[in-house]
This record gives sequence, structure tokens and C-alpha cells, in this order.
Amino acid sequence: MTDTQMEISFDKACSNYIPNHELGTVMHKNLEKFGLPVYEEVEHVFAAEIYEQITKEDKENTINEIEKSSGVTVAEEVPFLTKVIPYQETKEYYLVR
Repeated sequence: MTDTQMEISFDKACSNYIPNHELGTVMHKNLEKFGLPVYEEVEHVFAAEIYEQITKEDKENTINEIEKSSGVTVAEEVPFLTKVIPYQETKEYYLVR
């Protein structure tokens, strides 16, 4: 009745991300100790199907965030990383603007 209009912009899934450094440190130590999960072929196929639905821009943004936070260059563009990347504490928070 008021002819009000609204526009919604979905920034990204972690818009309210607040890092937990203790958990990050524990997870990284355990990933180093036990390694990455081993996925079956059917899981790789399913992940590839989902991955193809992600925009190139979102893939690039994710790779940039990984590189920025870890200091490691991500040379591969795949649904699953193939090595454990270093954990770096960050003081950045991702809050809704």
C-alpha cells in the first residue's frame, strides 16, 4: 500500500564471520597429524557437479581469501584442496555492512 520497494544483495555465506583462533589452531594441528579426508569417486563427481555451479568470480574470491590468509599460492582450481595449508591467525572480521 505504501509502494515501498526493497533490494536485497547477498554478499557471501560468511558475511558474519568471526574467527575462532583456538579452534583454528586445534583443527590445523589435527589436519597436519591425520591428513585431509579421503573422498570416494562418487563424492568427487558430486563435488565437481556442485563446483561447476559456482561463479568464476566466487571461485576467484575464495582462492584470493585462502592465499591472503595463508600466504600460500593456490595453483589448482578444484572442489577439494589436495594439501593442508598453513593456519594464520587473522584479525579480520567479516560483518554485514
